Amino acid sequence: MKNFLLSLLLVPALWVSAHAQNLTTADQVLNAYYKAIGGKKALLSMKDFTWKAASGNNGASFPTVILYKAPMKLAITSSTPQGQVMYKYITDGKEASVTVGGKKSTLTRSAMDRMMLTNMLMPELHLADRGVKTTLAGKEMVEGKEAYKLTHTMPDGSTWSTFYDTQTGLKVKLHAPGQAIVEETRYSDYREVGGIKFPFMLNPGPGTLKAESYQINTGLSDAEFVIQ
Repeated sequence: MKNFLLSLLLVPALWVSAHAQNLTTADQVLNAYYKAIGGKKALLSMKDFTWKAASGNNGASFPTVILYKAPMKLAITSSTPQGQVMYKYITDGKEASVTVGGKKSTLTRSAMDRMMLTNMLMPELHLADRGVKTTLAGKEMVEGKEAYKLTHTMPDGSTWSTFYDTQTGLKVKLHAPGQAIVEETRYSDYREVGGIKFPFMLNPGPGTLKAESYQINTGLSDAEFVIQ
């Protein structure tokens, strides 16, 4: 009985030790992130997802729809409450197009590659394939909590950073200096959908983007990602 009581007392200490371990490499941080959101197997089984969200202040609601198809197809559309498209980003995995207020922007290849990766919700599995070098750059505080900082360096030398909570392993912030539209995004309110944890609250800059739903593996057509 004494040994049983002692084992119960040790459980909290063991749990804290396991979750407060000091990770020392970028791979360890990324592996902790994969585990926290459902595991690599679950992520690799995700062929596509549709994310519907809304942003806005003072009672206004601006619908946003994000479509993703593995490995690198992405389409983001944000509209006014009246249905007028304000922002559209689309990539077929090779080329990309950005339209803001009806005006299409031209990106250099390196800028397009970085924007493609920083606009994705979960690009971590694809970084090495794109020639991105990832290193652990220490720890920083994010929203009052300690987070590991990973620095990602593109082949052209440009960089951005992602931050992962040291206790939960979840990604809590992205910082992409010089990025068009938004340089920083914070992630919170993770919920499980189909075995994978997705953030239901994003804060791009001073704004808010609240997810209303995620749908996984609905068989999105390649036609959704055609650049016009």
